[in-house]
Amino acid sequence: ADVGALKETMGKRKAERIDQVVDAPAGDSAASCSASSPSVSSATHKTKGDTGGDERSSKRRRLREEEPEEDGADSDHAVEAVAYAWGVSGLSYADEFVSKAEEQMLLEHIDGGDWMTSLRRRVQHFGYEYDYKSKSISQEQYLGPLPTWSAFLIERIVRMHLFEDSPPDQMIVNEYCPGQGIAKHIDHVKHFAGTVVSISLGSNVEMSFRNGSMHKKALLRRRSLVALEGDARYKWTHEIASRKSDVGHTSVDGRVQSKHARERRVSITFRKVNISPGNAKKQE
Repeated sequence: ADVGALKETMGKRKAERIDQVVDAPAGDSAASCSASSPSVSSATHKTKGDTGGDERSSKRRRLREEEPEEDGADSDHAVEAVAYAWGVSGLSYADEFVSKAEEQMLLEHIDGGDWMTSLRRRVQHFGYEYDYKSKSISQEQYLGPLPTWSAFLIERIVRMHLFEDSPPDQMIVNEYCPGQGIAKHIDHVKHFAGTVVSISLGSNVEMSFRNGSMHKKALLRRRSLVALEGDARYKWTHEIASRKSDVGHTSVDGRVQSKHARERRVSITFRKVNISPGNAKKQE
């Protein structure tokens, strides 16, 4: 038997078990942690870390938008991505994926939308609504195309050779107040195909990645992007501890960061829905 294929299958089965328990509906409805978006004040960061371990890293090293963008997006904004981030195969990371002005514009659009409050944190779903209770998604849960204000993000992501077969068709916005987090999980492997990409707005945060005895504590800076493919997607769990400050995590260039207080953080996560008759039912 192909040992590599067997390990991959085992990893996916483990992922299926894990993502059954994450994001259970809360007993109490989530409340807003702020009526308005946080001010944008962090400094710009440029990172040039190790690019080994990813055959497409050379394509991702540099991205420069060449076509004019709409809705306040910066057509000259440049992004540098690091593959094999924190020594995790399939994990890519980019500081300053969006500019300060773009961050503010995105938060204004998000805060003008309607929040769901059935979880411990507030969320917004676009494209398709994922049913947290039944762990299911189907064509009946289609909400319509992704919002126009997200188009420049998708274009940038595609130019980084993420979602190469087709662009993402589901987007979820999560709001994390200081003290809120999310349990360790792997995004549902049956209902979401391939790559998962997440953008952080408003605050830095520590995200932990675990695979057996291996544990990486990664600093995700505000305005950054993190992408999960391959092992990072199917074999490593990711989580955010529920606390009001972080300490001891490392930036992508290996520097240990001092303690910092969390602010309101909003994440934008893009995924590709995988709908089939079997996947429209509750996972067993």
